[in-house]
Amino acid sequence: MEAMNPRILVDLFDSLKPSEVIEVAMSSVMGMSRADTGNYHPWKVGRRSRSKKYNYETITLVPLTGKKPPAHAAYKLWKRGDGERGISASHGDMGVFLKGIRRPAPGAVNILDLVDLPDAEPFPVFGERMEKIRWVVDNHQHHTVDGVMMDGFTASAIVQVHDALNETQQARFVTVDITRMVDMTWKLIQRCAQ
Repeated sequence: MEAMNPRILVDLFDSLKPSEVIEVAMSSVMGMSRADTGNYHPWKVGRRSRSKKYNYETITLVPLTGKKPPAHAAYKLWKRGDGERGISASHGDMGVFLKGIRRPAPGAVNILDLVDLPDAEPFPVFGERMEKIRWVVDNHQHHTVDGVMMDGFTASAIVQVHDALNETQQARFVTVDITRMVDMTWKLIQRCAQ
């Protein structure tokens, strides 16, 4: 497949609207082993951002699989300056070879109808505080516990301290305020490390 004319890419880039479904063909060194490298794949146009200071504009591409990639691995289209050098693409901080951008043909089957998007999983409802903290550890995701954002590292420390206590101490430990619980955890860990 030949690369598209840079002027056509710039005009298409300027006309893209948020949430519009487009097809993009790109390839990279990381994906060279894939059989479909360079073929057109569907994407949804995401956020458009502009930097006046550095004179560039970007559009984030959102995959139609329903899972948004992390910010450090986002796919983006770039227009530098007024587009005199065309449009480039990146995956995270690595450049990829952009072969083309196109809109689906008129009358074509809507790509969103073909993609089976998973239903959003309901967030679990918790009873007691330790159940929430254990959920953070098991799922490697932060979560609000009693109004305080709990990260996985802190949650893991709290669970380890809780499990090391006897039943009487555990009962007292879970009743204290969450910020006091975190402070007690780090003090106990520091004391055991000496």
